[in-house]
Amino acid sequence: MGFDLYGVNPKIKEGTKKPEEIDWKTSTEEEKEEYFKAVDEYESINKGVYFRNNVWWWRRLADYVMEHTKCIDRKDFDKWQHNDGHEVDDKDGISAAIVIAQLIDELKQQGKTFDDYLDEIGKEFGFYFTDQISIRFTDLKQIAVLFKRTLDNPPKEILGAKLESLENLSESKD
Repeated sequence: MGFDLYGVNPKIKEGTKKPEEIDWKTSTEEEKEEYFKAVDEYESINKGVYFRNNVWWWRRLADYVMEHTKCIDRKDFDKWQHNDGHEVDDKDGISAAIVIAQLIDELKQQGKTFDDYLDEIGKEFGFYFTDQISIRFTDLKQIAVLFKRTLDNPPKEILGAKLESLENLSESKD
């Protein structure tokens, strides 16, 4: 699960064109793959069109914005932990962006990047490594089969990193 943001006024590079939507009922798997690749390329060339983040990284980004900008109302922040389409008003969003831009400018004056800053935070509080994959199913029953098989026999490592713990978030902690 993740969160998707679409830019309100992205900068579109001259000569680029958003791929036309395909007919999902009649398109072949190859045509669908081509479409997804074209959309990914369009979005990577035109910054601000689309931003996606899996749920674990999104929450940390939301926590960071709330803690360090002091611009976001608590009622908005609480809704950031859900994927329900909640929108922060322009004033708060712009205020948070300005504070983050100021932080990046201060870091630049110190000869540091925002990545350097995040590394410092990681060294102090620990690093969190995550990755996600997308799998498309034509038979939705296969999702439950794959999910159970993964929980019953979790991988020992992911992308070369030892799996330290596994938590099934579909189980209630109550």
